[in-house]
Amino acid sequence: MNTAVVQRPELISEVALRLPTVIMVLAALPLFRKTVTELCGAAVARTASWLFVFHQLILWNAQTARPYAGGVLFSVMAAWALVRWWNTRGARWLVLLFAAAA
Repeated sequence: MNTAVVQRPELISEVALRLPTVIMVLAALPLFRKTVTELCGAAVARTASWLFVFHQLILWNAQTARPYAGGVLFSVMAAWALVRWWNTRGARWLVLLFAAAA
């Protein structure tokens, strides 16, 4: 463990506040890539993923301890479920779509 964190316990609470937002944004990335891959192909998905990661609002959502990262994650999840449902017409994708959009 980093000695600066051990010596300054106020950093532990800041890390604990910001870590969930970073995890949510990182979890949105593979879903975003899968969605774009199904819609446009792998080459476009690769470029779009880089643009997604370095977009100013995504970076801001990952850095702040605000609930907006959850909105990003569930919006991307709803878009992915919509694309999967549209392509397969499977009921489980429709359930996931409504659960993510709720």
